[in-house]
Amino acid sequence: MSRFERGVPIWFYAGGALGPFAGGIIGAILPALRASFGADLALASWTVPAYMAPFAVFQLVSGAFSDRVSRRVALGIGFSLYTLASLVCAIAPGMEWFIAGRALQGAANAFTTPILIAATADLVPRERLGRALGAFVSVNMIGGFAAPLVGGVGAEIDWRYVYVVTALISLVLGILYDHILAGQPRRAHGTATPLGQLLASALDRRGLLVGLAAFLAQVGTFGSSYLWSTYLVDRWQLDLWLAGVISSALGLTGILAAPIAGRQCDRHGPIPVLMASAVLAALAGVGLAFAPTPWVFFIFTILLGAGYGAVWAAMPNLVLSVLPDPRVRGTAISINATFRFGSSAISPAFFTPVYAGFGGGVFLVATLSATLLLGLVALVPRSAPRRT
Repeated sequence: MSRFERGVPIWFYAGGALGPFAGGIIGAILPALRASFGADLALASWTVPAYMAPFAVFQLVSGAFSDRVSRRVALGIGFSLYTLASLVCAIAPGMEWFIAGRALQGAANAFTTPILIAATADLVPRERLGRALGAFVSVNMIGGFAAPLVGGVGAEIDWRYVYVVTALISLVLGILYDHILAGQPRRAHGTATPLGQLLASALDRRGLLVGLAAFLAQVGTFGSSYLWSTYLVDRWQLDLWLAGVISSALGLTGILAAPIAGRQCDRHGPIPVLMASAVLAALAGVGLAFAPTPWVFFIFTILLGAGYGAVWAAMPNLVLSVLPDPRVRGTAISINATFRFGSSAISPAFFTPVYAGFGGGVFLVATLSATLLLGLVALVPRSAPRRT
């Protein structure tokens, strides 16, 4: 029987905020880090890939580990390492140690966010799973949205305190998750499946199709977002604070849209929600490219934010629909996330040259990606097996 028959306690989602918080905070504290360690920009810039690369790589195995052993053990490893990594960052004597702590944080996050999604699917009744995952995605986005705000305040006081507090939060959450999952079987779904079989099951034609959908969705809804403030300043000479406010509408609208989209997944299934999200993203990309004023740009940012929140509320539901075997649930979720964040890692390689050559035309690349997503989702069988 599902553990959360009457709804998921709000704290259960909190662990999903730590990953994007750690990923997004660097932009706000980077000047303070450079001043503290006397590091140049080239060395300090390694704090970004040092986090993202282990995060992407370890997701290839973290979900499979949770399927073979247990969600409880995987989460215990994840939050223990995250706590340790945050403390390493807090007491780092130099930039090299700080970068090492960031790398450990990234690896740890591979054992938190995707495993929590799989655990939610284990514990929540199937008919309520959409709204549960929508709420989880909303909290996940809150972590990224709050990161620059908290980081900015923390940098004014002492950036090390941010990591001390993060370590304490991670420790408490790890204890809470261990308690809530204590009653679950060591392996929730029978005997351990060989690792190769888990990966093969999650990377069959259906898994690759949904993985490509995740790749296109990230490019279409978020891939160019790092250029938005630059575009607003270049095009309309806005102050940086105003450009930041306009850009933040993407995340804020996504936070509000994700729970609504999750409920629609329960009613209509993930495919219609994903298709509607792709249409919103495609239209928003055209609007952003040809916006005549920053306020029109702001309106289309809100539209894209709605698509952004909806697509990531629907995507895990789609994964669990087309790959319903509970024995590969964690593997499927984590590998799908690898496709998503892999696109984030390589997006600057083509968005930056397009922006340099065509300015606002960069948003049409997002429109193209969202249009391809629409066509790809249409290929996913609507008669996919029901979730278990």
